[in-house]
Amino acid sequence: MPFTPGWFGATFPIGALALGGILLGPSTAARPVTWMGQTAAVVLVGTVSPALVGAVVRLARSRFSASVENRRIPRFLRSAW
Repeated sequence: MPFTPGWFGATFPIGALALGGILLGPSTAARPVTWMGQTAAVVLVGTVSPALVGAVVRLARSRFSASVENRRIPRFLRSAW
């Protein structure tokens, strides 16, 4: 599946759930809510990590391909880069 910046759209609701659970649980003495928040924080790390890696890879590829296109390389060799 190709990377798109829309992957970061999934992180906001999970982050809001994690933060809400982590802050609401201790203030109401509801341990299951705290556990839910902590679980959501782990899921958040699992969704943010691939999005960040995908963004870095895409930026690196675009910079590398731009540097290749700016050089005087014959067209038939550019596909090899």
